[in-house]
Amino acid sequence: FAASQETKKMSKVYVAGNEVGRSIQKEELEEAFGKFGKVVSVWVARQPPGFAFIEFEDERDANDSVRDMDGQKLMDCDLRCEISRPRDRGGAGEVKPGDWKCFGCGVNN
Repeated sequence: FAASQETKKMSKVYVAGNEVGRSIQKEELEEAFGKFGKVVSVWVARQPPGFAFIEFEDERDANDSVRDMDGQKLMDCDLRCEISRPRDRGGAGEVKPGDWKCFGCGVNN
């Protein structure tokens, strides 16, 4: 169903913070965000660190986590949280704040 795929896309949360991928790892994020609902997956950036994606089973849980965790501290690290958006081109991948679009080829960088 197209509707279920859209819900799945909207259930992913982008989390940014200086310590994400350093002192804050997958386990800490699962524990902190798991209180909002079932976490399906957590991906933590390593090179460079500083952000992660948390996927929830339910879109409402993702929205609740963004509402409650954005601007909060986790392990003395300020977090920025938002619903992840699909890239412009073909809907594949994620767009992070600070991404820019190459006007020559249309690819987000």
